[in-house]
Amino acid sequence: MKKVKIICTVGPSSLEETTIKKMDDSGVDLFRINLSHTRIDDLIPIAKDLKSWTKKPVCLDTEGAQLRTSLLRNEIIVKEHDKIEFVPQSKLTNKSQIGIKGGKINEVFKNGDLVTIDFDGAVVQIIDNENFSFQGRVLHSGSIGNNKGINVDRNIKLNRFTVKDEKAFLLCQEIGLDHIFLSFCSHESDVEELRKRFSYEINIISKIESKNGLINLDGICKKSNALLIDRGDLSREVPLEKIPLAQNQILEKSKKFDIPVYVATNLMENMILNSKPTRAEVNDIQSTLNNGAKGLVLAAETAIGKYPIDCVRIMSRIIHETINYKHTKRDIQNLLMLIKQNLEIGLPLNELILKKFENKMSYKNVIFATGIDFIYEFFMYENKLPNIISRKIFNIINNKKFLNISKEIANRGISI
Repeated sequence: MKKVKIICTVGPSSLEETTIKKMDDSGVDLFRINLSHTRIDDLIPIAKDLKSWTKKPVCLDTEGAQLRTSLLRNEIIVKEHDKIEFVPQSKLTNKSQIGIKGGKINEVFKNGDLVTIDFDGAVVQIIDNENFSFQGRVLHSGSIGNNKGINVDRNIKLNRFTVKDEKAFLLCQEIGLDHIFLSFCSHESDVEELRKRFSYEINIISKIESKNGLINLDGICKKSNALLIDRGDLSREVPLEKIPLAQNQILEKSKKFDIPVYVATNLMENMILNSKPTRAEVNDIQSTLNNGAKGLVLAAETAIGKYPIDCVRIMSRIIHETINYKHTKRDIQNLLMLIKQNLEIGLPLNELILKKFENKMSYKNVIFATGIDFIYEFFMYENKLPNIISRKIFNIINNKKFLNISKEIANRGISI
């Protein structure tokens, strides 16, 4: 089985040489810079520091096509029936207004729109507008924070890259960053346009976090190097109870295109403040890996959490245990088969069985191991088999359909 990658987001809690090196030693495969929470002037200094502290790849996560809040203060608490005012970021004049960035407000808002702010924030309905000011009534109480994602309950046209993204692409080329997370990828053309922004080959991890991304998944798979399921942003457009189904759909689709899929959001969120994950989080990680995920993304856990190093260590242990457990059933069957063989031919049950068992356990691909066993057993008992049975066996093996299926399984592998 291929190694499961751990991608860690850097931030105030982890952006320090000793911490980064300990995270590296604990199993990190990529370090992620989230542009949505990084000043453009800080991008090169942060990337240079990371490249001097670790040999692991440093990747940029773009802002992408998303509306976000912009406030004159850190947070606004709103209650049901409150009225609030949305204005363009450039026209913010008082603390009660909510600025909008990422799109032109008069093009993305219409009267009657339902506007959801962040995953568990307020829900607001647009009731009136004048010039560049839109009035909204709060339908669901909540907090409205700065730089939080905004979702409108209909398709809206947004630029695939922000001004900040475009500046970041130029800076990335100055320091040679070649791993890019493409936020809110909704079509294969988004991937193609990103490649055009770089003068060299880059690894594009397309983030599936919208309905359009799900609809156009085939094309996105064809053009991308990997996918990332952002369950948080996706849950603003897909009902929460359907997120596991959407995740499994993406994982299954990725197998068709032989493309790795990483999963993000709420993996170990309890460790932002606490020293251990919850049982539910551990179970979620194991289920995600068993369904085929090839990478896991730690975000706030390592960016602003209290235990960034422990997060990586515990994640590494969970991955190790999960991978080992996937082969337990096959390994037990192999051991029982070896014991049965020895008993049938009158051999003693001694340490030789353990040596044979260890040899069989080295095969991590179930079909490959079974195939080796079959060939060994077949030729061992060949003289005892009537020719008619031998011919039937070889006819099956030489069947084109059988060969194609075997080749597919050999390439991808299966797990019990």
